[in-house]
Amino acid sequence: MAATRSRLFALPLLALLSGCLTIEEHYTFKKDGSGTMEYVVDMSELGAVMKDLEDLGDGNAKETTMDLTGETEALKAIPGISKVKLNTKKDWVQRIGFKFKDVVALNKALNQLMKDSTGVEKEFFRWEGPVLVRVNNDHARQLGQGMTVSDESGEESEGMDMGAML
Repeated sequence: MAATRSRLFALPLLALLSGCLTIEEHYTFKKDGSGTMEYVVDMSELGAVMKDLEDLGDGNAKETTMDLTGETEALKAIPGISKVKLNTKKDWVQRIGFKFKDVVALNKALNQLMKDSTGVEKEFFRWEGPVLVRVNNDHARQLGQGMTVSDESGEESEGMDMGAML
């Protein structure tokens, strides 16, 4: 009976956890195309849910985080990337900050941080004359594929409708 109760509890929990991840990108650009970037993975909502599970005495709740240590080391190896720092001071939140020499180095760094299923390097930023343009590589949509989202009417659908979120 307890195993059945745990399985029934897990289904709504999976739907709840789909909204427990926030990824932020913070950029500062200089006129010459160099700058800084901070990539933030915030799973603090997930951490609160996991703590509640532990408080219920489930005993199976384990800390789950996206470990960005490997990405930090890979970023350090990219030409034009410097001052790479990983900050994990806040529980369930990881911040990677770095300086980039130019848009080419930034694009290589973003390909490391936001790999997609194709394995093909994408262009995130490019210069169009004097204008710096952000190009979407479809990363956010791919992260949300398979997640169940409720629309305003309460109906659930597969995938994430970014328009509904806005």
